Amino acid sequence: MKEKRIKCLFLQELIKQKQDLLLVSIEVPVLMGKRKLDILTIEKRNIIGYEIKSKKDNLAKLDGQIQDYLKICDKVYVILDQKFLNFNLKLPHNVGIIIFNDQTRKFILKKKPTKNTPNAYYQTFFITQSKLKEYRKNSKQSSFEIRHYIVQHFKKNKFKEMIINGLEYRFLENFLLLKNESEQNSHTIHPDDLFLLLGKPSIIKEKM
Repeated sequence: MKEKRIKCLFLQELIKQKQDLLLVSIEVPVLMGKRKLDILTIEKRNIIGYEIKSKKDNLAKLDGQIQDYLKICDKVYVILDQKFLNFNLKLPHNVGIIIFNDQTRKFILKKKPTKNTPNAYYQTFFITQSKLKEYRKNSKQSSFEIRHYIVQHFKKNKFKEMIINGLEYRFLENFLLLKNESEQNSHTIHPDDLFLLLGKPSIIKEKM
């Protein structure tokens, strides 16, 4: 099964089962465009990243992808097609594993992730430059300087709230559109529906 279809099925399950799901987005550029995260969610104030490997994929890039996602996410999962079950996976101990059965179209949680400690500076790139500067309105500091100021001076809870607010600003409206669409279609998400998650054009194009 193609990755896009796996994505649809997994999002259906998330929306149906996760009462504490704040938002979902897909193909999220991270680390200044170095990577694109397949799925990003916020659940119980945790920023969670999911990397999908379908039957047509290989695992050549997986290690580098996971190492990068651990820099920015509280928890990280890999969603693997069942063909990878017998592969000798060398994943970090805190990464969760979900197996996708192509025949039954079911997702099986093989291993739960443990809480990760992301890099605060890298997390500030979840916030657009215009929103970032709102935290230092009267400052002439550059975005680089503001990011370092925030990391050094904001308390942990305030920092987390700021990051979540930044993600809500970018992605919440689109998630609610998708959620409403799925509810109108018996909780079914079609590949054509995924465009609803691709963000507000004005925000996506804004320099990060």
